[in-house]
Parts: sequence; structure tokens; C-alpha cells
Amino acid sequence: LPAGTAIVLDETYASETKDFSDLTLRLMAAEPDVVYLAGAYPEAAQIVRAMRGAGSEAQFIGADSLLRDEFYAIAKDSAIGTLASFASDPMRLPSAQGLVRRFIAKGYQPEGATLYTYAALQAFAAAAQATGGTDGHPMAQWLREGHAIATAIGIISFDAKGDVAKPSFTWYRWREGRFTEADDINNPQ
Repeated sequence: LPAGTAIVLDETYASETKDFSDLTLRLMAAEPDVVYLAGAYPEAAQIVRAMRGAGSEAQFIGADSLLRDEFYAIAKDSAIGTLASFASDPMRLPSAQGLVRRFIAKGYQPEGATLYTYAALQAFAAAAQATGGTDGHPMAQWLREGHAIATAIGIISFDAKGDVAKPSFTWYRWREGRFTEADDINNPQ
């Protein structure tokens, strides 16, 4: 947490809870400026809707589970302004533009995991070429050595555990019934 930030309430609830009136009362009494929603979208949407209905002006923040049309369908306009973090939209990356144009020219919109999957195959191909085959153990070792690999989503490398070394995350905001990258937060002027 940033310096000076105080947690005013730390609550949990059972999955598939339908009534959030008690939680809403406790949250409203705590008067939070920010509410982090760590749960799945059905419950998070109900909490947002209940809090907005009770007059809360808190900033709601969550993870990628809130980036579903179903979240908005439940929360309705109460979802407006809700922030969620997720990987950057690879279709906006300069390194992906040529590939995106090729996909679109063939009648395919490369949204969702398409470009990440393409990049994973590029990493696989780079490891296979570097190790002279497709034996998983040498390939994994090569990848874990941190070699820079040019992919459709930019230059990537992996750490000793096999995780992407410098993952990129972006803030998204719900507005007008859809979520878009929150450029004012991601790229402040």
C-alpha cells in the first residue's frame, strides 16, 4: 500500500452469496475512498451495485474477472468508472501491427488471446531453433536463461522460474457499457 493508506475494512464473503446488504452497511459505515474487489464478477457486480445504490462514491478496483460483459450486465451503470487490471491490449502494440493487418486482411479479428498465443509459439520456435530440437527440457532451460525473444507482442524473456520477466499490465475502466484502457492512468501526461 502507498504510504499513508489505511485499510478501513477487510471483509470476505462466501462465493455465490446473493444478499450483500450487511456487507454494504459495513462498507458504508467505514466510508472507504477505494474498494478493492478480489472476488469473481457476479459477486463483485452485486457489491458495486449495492454500494452505488446506497450512495457510495468509492472508487471500485478489481482484477481481470471484472472485464467481462456479464459484470456490466449485473452491475449496470453502477459499473461506470470501475477499474480493473489486465495485460495490455496487444493489438495496440507497434510490434503487432503488421501481424494484426495480416489477420484482418484474412477476415479474422485477432482479439483476446490470439496475439499472446502467437507470441508463445514464437518463443517455442526460438527455443527449438536455439536448442536444435523440440525436447522440452533443453528448451525450458534455454527459455529460463532469459534470452530476449522478438515476438508479436514485443521483446520478451523469461526468468529462472519460467515466468515472463517483465510482464505488462494495464488499467481498464468501465464506461458507456464497455471497458477500455484507462489511458489517463496508464500514460499520464
